[in-house]
Amino acid sequence: MGLKDCADNLIGSDLVKGISGGEKRRVSIAVQILTDPRVLLLDEPTSGLDAFTANSIMEVLQGLAQEGRTLILTIHQARSDLFKSFGNVLLLARGGSPTYSGPAKDMLSYFSTLDYHCPRHTNPADFALDLITVDLQEERRETESREKVRKLVESWSSVVEGSKSITEIISSNPRTGGEEKVDTRSSQLSANVYEENEANGVNLEANGGSDEKRGTQHDTDDAVLRKQPSIPTSRRSQSVHKTTLVTPAELGALVRKRASFWTAFPLLLHRAAINFSRQPPLLLARTFQVIGLAIVLALFFAPLHHDYYSIQNRVGFVQEICAFYFVGMLQNVAIWPAEREVFYREDDDAVYSIEAFLATYTLLELPFEIVSCLVFGVLADFAVGFPRTAELYFVLVFCAFGIVSCGESLGIMFNTLFNHTGFAVNIVSILLSVAQVIAGIISIDMPRVFQIFNYLSPTKYAVAALARFSLDGVTFTCDDSQRLPDGRCPIETGQQVLELYKLDVNGVTNLIALAGTVIAYRLVAWLLLRLVRTRWKSIIELRRRGS
Repeated sequence: MGLKDCADNLIGSDLVKGISGGEKRRVSIAVQILTDPRVLLLDEPTSGLDAFTANSIMEVLQGLAQEGRTLILTIHQARSDLFKSFGNVLLLARGGSPTYSGPAKDMLSYFSTLDYHCPRHTNPADFALDLITVDLQEERRETESREKVRKLVESWSSVVEGSKSITEIISSNPRTGGEEKVDTRSSQLSANVYEENEANGVNLEANGGSDEKRGTQHDTDDAVLRKQPSIPTSRRSQSVHKTTLVTPAELGALVRKRASFWTAFPLLLHRAAINFSRQPPLLLARTFQVIGLAIVLALFFAPLHHDYYSIQNRVGFVQEICAFYFVGMLQNVAIWPAEREVFYREDDDAVYSIEAFLATYTLLELPFEIVSCLVFGVLADFAVGFPRTAELYFVLVFCAFGIVSCGESLGIMFNTLFNHTGFAVNIVSILLSVAQVIAGIISIDMPRVFQIFNYLSPTKYAVAALARFSLDGVTFTCDDSQRLPDGRCPIETGQQVLELYKLDVNGVTNLIALAGTVIAYRLVAWLLLRLVRTRWKSIIELRRRGS
C-alpha cells in the first residue's frame, strides 16, 4: 500500500499530529484487506492521493478482484489510466437515479447511441460525470442540464425494460456506425483488463457530483442490476474453486469465525501496550488524577490532631474519598470512546470476541489504578496523620481502588449505551453526585428509597469500612470552653463518632461488600456491552431490513 515510509509514525488524531489523510485512507484499506473479505466496499479510495499512489492502490484492488472477491467502490473524476481497471460501472444521477449500469468498455458506446460523443483525448470518467451532473450555478444551465439528465435516466429505464442487451443496442444503432467503430477508444483503455473472465474486474459506482454520490438508491436500482443482460452472473473464485456460489451451505461456509480468546487476548494486549507507550497523555490520564487528588487532600487535611475540631476533619477526609468515583469515570472518558470505536469496527468484521476486548481493557487498567492508589495510601496514612498501621494502609488503598474501578465500570456502561460522550458524562455525573451525598456522612437519616439505592453504591461500603478502621480506638480531647457541665468532652472516643454517624458496622464485611461491588459493576458493564453488540444490533438490522 506504499506505507513503508510512515511505518513508524503514529496514525494521529484530532490532538496528535500523525500521518497524512491519504496515508490514513490506505491504512484503513489495508486493515480491511487483512480480514480477507469476500466483498469489499470502498468510499473514494484514491481521493487526495498522487497519481502514482492511486494507480498502485488500484492495482492492489484489481489483484484482489481477480482472486474472486467482489469490490464495490465510489470514485470521483477517475483518471483515464484508472478507468481501465473498472469492470462494471454504475452511474448515478442526482437522487440516485441510474443512467448506466454495465461493462465500463461499453459505456462510451452506449452514450454515443444517444448522440453524446466523448471527444478524443478526453478522460471517459470526466466525460460521463459531466454528462450526468446538474449545473446549479445558473438558472438556464440548470434547466438544460436537468432536462438532459432526465432524458438519460428515461433512456436507461427503457433499456432495462427492453429485452436487448447493451451490445445489441450499440451494434444496431446507426448513430454509432457499428460496434467496430465505437469501440476503438474504449478498447484501448480496457486493454489487458477484459479477458476471458469478465467478472474478475473491479466494480465502480461513479456519481455526478457529491450530491449524486450521497443520493439514496431506490428499489429500482436493484432491478437495474438484476435485469441488465450485460452483467455477468457467474464468478470464478480461486479461493473456493467453484464457478458459482448458490446454496446457503456454501454461502455459510464463507462466514468467518472469530479468533479464540487465547489467540486474540495476547495480541490485543500487546497492541494496547504499544498504543499506551506511544501516547504519554494517556499515561498521565490513567495515573495522575488519583495522585493529584491525593496530594490536594493531604495538603488540605494534614496534619490531623486529636482535639475536638479534628473529629470533623477525620470524618471529612473519609467523606472525600468518594471523589474518586468521579476520577474513575473521567479516566474512562479519556480512553474508552476511542477504544470503543476501534472495537466496534473490528467486531463488525468478526475479528475477536467481546470478552477478549474487555479483558484487555481491564488488565491494562489495573496496574495504573493499583500504583496510583498505593501512592494515595502513603499520602493518606503518613502525611495526613491517620494511625500508621499496615491494616489501615491496606484499607485506604483498597477503598480508593474499589471506588475508582466502579467509576470506570460506570463509564463503560454509559459510554456503551450512549455514543455521545458528553451526554453520557452528564448522566453519570448526576448519579455520582447523588451517590457521594448519600454515602453516609452528609446524609445520615435518608428516605427509604435512597437507603435502598445506597446498597448499590460502592461509596457506602468504602465510607463505612474506612470510618471503622480510621476511628476505632482513637481518643479526643477538648479545651475548657468545649466541655460539658459535668466536665466531660462532648465526644471523647472514635466509637462515639461511629455511633453518631450510624457507622458502627463491621469493617471487614464492608470491605467484602466493596469487593463484590467492584466485580458486579464490571460484569454489568460486560453484559451491557454484549447486549448492545448482539441483541440490539440484531434488532436494528431487522428493522432496517423491514423498512
